[in-house]
Amino acid sequence: MHFCPDCDNMLVMKKDQLSYSYCCNTCSYQKDLYVALKHTVEYITRKEDLVWNEEDESKTLDFCEKLCECGETRVSYFQMQTRSADEPMTIFYKCTSCKATWRE
Repeated sequence: MHFCPDCDNMLVMKKDQLSYSYCCNTCSYQKDLYVALKHTVEYITRKEDLVWNEEDESKTLDFCEKLCECGETRVSYFQMQTRSADEPMTIFYKCTSCKATWRE
């Protein structure tokens, strides 16, 4: 985040034909950008990041009677808050037979 040296307001990035610049919406300050900006994020999935750990499945997950596409009725499940706090939790199911997963 960059601020105007004249009036201390936040600068916004604007794009012209071939260049970018920081501009102040309050005063006429403008600073051309000559350096290309690039930000790269790499995500590496670690074992502790996995939501469904099959090694601990039989020890920690609850089971219920829910019909899977394969015909199995015993599935494991867990709940997770995937949206805002005022909405209900999402229930994730996994078939114990074919390992198919779905959510409600």
